[in-house]
Amino acid sequence: MDLHDFNVVRLNARISPVYDEELQVYARYGLNPIQAEANTPAELINVLAGCDGLLVVSSALPKAVIESLK
Repeated sequence: MDLHDFNVVRLNARISPVYDEELQVYARYGLNPIQAEANTPAELINVLAGCDGLLVVSSALPKAVIESLK
């Protein structure tokens, strides 16, 4: 399965950096997620605008953020 055309965001890049094993899984599926650190609803909405997929390690996703996802 090749998912390279999908716009994926991986949150918590600073507090929980991506490890080699995680990168290997991404490579297996052709993913190249944007690694981001966003904490406020406004930051999250901005970072996640237009994403096809979202990977969250440890973050609250307020209702306004979820509703902004399309």
